[in-house]
Amino acid sequence: MPEAHEIIYHGAIGYSLTKSPFDRICYIAPQKQYVNFGFFFGSHLPDPQHLLVGEGKRMRHIKVTSLADASNPALEQLMKEAWKEAPSSIASLHSRK
Repeated sequence: MPEAHEIIYHGAIGYSLTKSPFDRICYIAPQKQYVNFGFFFGSHLPDPQHLLVGEGKRMRHIKVTSLADASNPALEQLMKEAWKEAPSSIASLHSRK
């Protein structure tokens, strides 16, 4: 996501389509035993390896516990899909406000 805006928000690094924290696409949140890599619109992302965790309306995350987890090509593919769908996902969210 080379054009994303990097934002620190509530102790996590977020990547946003705009400079607004409300337009974040994904985030990286360090925990004690792992790192959460989350997607704000992850519920509709294609996930053939079933890496995404969560049951909310929109958000999903991956618990990254090792360098191998972080290097998984499926994670990169999820990031590409999230970036590709970001404009329509964020526009849909704003239209509901």
